[in-house]
Amino acid sequence: MEQFLIFSPIEIILAGATTFLFLLVLLYLLIVFTRPRRFLKKQNGTDEEKKQLPVSVIIYACGQTESLRDNLPAFLSQDYPDYEVIVANDGSDSDSDELLRTIEQSESRLYHTNIPDETRYLSRKKLALTLAVKAAKHEILLFTEADCAPASEHWISEMCGDYDDKTSLVLGFSRYSSGKGFFNKLVAYDNLLNAVRQFASAIKHKTYAGNGRNLSYRKSLFFKHKGYYQSLNLHAGADDLFVNEASTRENTRIMLHADSFTEYHDMEAVTFKDIKIGRMATEKYYRGVSLTFHRFFTFLGVLLFPAVAVLTLVIGLFGNWMISIWAGLLLVIRFVVKAILLHRNARLFGQKPHTFWLIIFDWYHPLYDFYLHLYHQSKKKNDYTFIINDKY
Repeated sequence: MEQFLIFSPIEIILAGATTFLFLLVLLYLLIVFTRPRRFLKKQNGTDEEKKQLPVSVIIYACGQTESLRDNLPAFLSQDYPDYEVIVANDGSDSDSDELLRTIEQSESRLYHTNIPDETRYLSRKKLALTLAVKAAKHEILLFTEADCAPASEHWISEMCGDYDDKTSLVLGFSRYSSGKGFFNKLVAYDNLLNAVRQFASAIKHKTYAGNGRNLSYRKSLFFKHKGYYQSLNLHAGADDLFVNEASTRENTRIMLHADSFTEYHDMEAVTFKDIKIGRMATEKYYRGVSLTFHRFFTFLGVLLFPAVAVLTLVIGLFGNWMISIWAGLLLVIRFVVKAILLHRNARLFGQKPHTFWLIIFDWYHPLYDFYLHLYHQSKKKNDYTFIINDKY
């Protein structure tokens, strides 16, 4: 019996390292991944009366005629007394332009702006949104995109009902209604994971990004920061970089009520890849260390801890098998805890959990991100609205 209780120095070191890394990862999961749920319980416990300030809803569209036809009715039938809907049409697409003009004849609250199709050497999306902001009649702006639909008729009320003298920016969630197939489940997982991280940081007043599919801020905040002036050289950044620049501890609110969500679906692989690469182009400009913090613990949880645990398990097989059992047990616990927490967050955000896919996405998602980072390195010049110098 004594032989099983004797550990070599290398076994002690590996078992100790495995335990230490496990505790770090577990602490991160239990604190960060439970924060949105705890915040929502606290938010539901307050009975603040919703304000009904005039709102300008701005919908970005890029030749998405079918999406506009399907989703505009839900935006135009909101249970809200005073709002307008402005479609920021990226390019004078004849079909979408004709559709919008037709609907405008019967919907007095609908307007649209166009930018010329031949516009070059600047971000078309930022130009389209800037024109829509300037055309907006109201101080409170609420942004989304044409492929999204509000989760309820109270979307505007929930997203814009808590503005006060200090509030200038409100972060909302856009859930992905995943369909069949591996790719759709990957998009849903990516959307959920990003939302958990972003809201967990924002709740602690360390906001680092927002989602343009569901985002609100004051018109005066937009002009105070000269619109997208700080990122005019980049195609991307109309949502995340602006939020990163304009958000402060005092001026930002988070909305997690189910009625405040928008929903999108049927993401194409090319579009998803472009969105991911666009974020990679902007992330290096983020202020603060929140994103680095999340990436560090992703590295610990997905790569370093499993690697050390597997090494401990293998060494134990040739020595004291008790450390193999210990390392294997910690690997299972870490996986189960993450699966449970992601399942609960999926329910919280109204997404289908896909819990059993975690065993694949847990390692595939970081590898996919790593592949996109490598791909992005060879395409960096495409990040910019114009070639600044040869190094790009």
